[in-house]
Amino acid sequence: MANQKFGYFRITKGFIFIPFQIKPIIMGKKSATYLYFPLLFLICLWLIKLIEYTLGISFTNYGIFPQKLSSLPGIFTSVFIHGDFNHLIANSLPVFFLSMAIFYFYPRLAFRIIIFSWLLTGIGVWLGGRFAWHIGASGLVYAFASFLFFAGVVSKNRKLLAISLLVIFLYGGIIWGIFPRDPHTSWEAHLFGFFAGIILAYYYAPNLKFKTILKKKKQIDDFVDFDTSSGTIDFKYHFNDNEKQ
Repeated sequence: MANQKFGYFRITKGFIFIPFQIKPIIMGKKSATYLYFPLLFLICLWLIKLIEYTLGISFTNYGIFPQKLSSLPGIFTSVFIHGDFNHLIANSLPVFFLSMAIFYFYPRLAFRIIIFSWLLTGIGVWLGGRFAWHIGASGLVYAFASFLFFAGVVSKNRKLLAISLLVIFLYGGIIWGIFPRDPHTSWEAHLFGFFAGIILAYYYAPNLKFKTILKKKKQIDDFVDFDTSSGTIDFKYHFNDNEKQ
């Protein structure tokens, strides 16, 4: 017999509350992937910077130099290169937490969002950036933050809107980075990353519709604890591990 899990969800006054650790929402079954990839990416960023520092070399020529054919590989490599440790530190936590949020809340779409954010931002910089070397992961930060915000707005889902508000609270100030205020900052990467996030949020909007557990689970165990005075219904359910999410 397949292993079974057990949990519950509750409908209270028109809202749905689902325990955080078991809620399937819209995006599918979660796993530790939401932590592994962001952590691996962060380790790569720091290893590359430490190699530069230890050997006394610079990988800046692996960045993007707009409209230079030999710089096309920089679309893929520029995000790993940072000017100094302050530059790397400034990008480390945002890129880690925002990518982790994407993998946690959108596991079925996460790799596509990451890859297309990467490509759209890099291609935009290569086509429309100033004639200078563009390096760093800040373009991804803007793409991820933009996607998380607009995905909640487009989906009109309360839980995803809460994520949007959290992004605004934590990273709302970065919006000024899309304007050419500092000649030493690749505001173009910020701008193209920002628009990449918007494009991806709207493109994947049909996949961001909320689906309740009742639509996802074939086996409903029983309904219990209906309290008309409080307007709360508790549902118990069980499901098989091999059941598709």
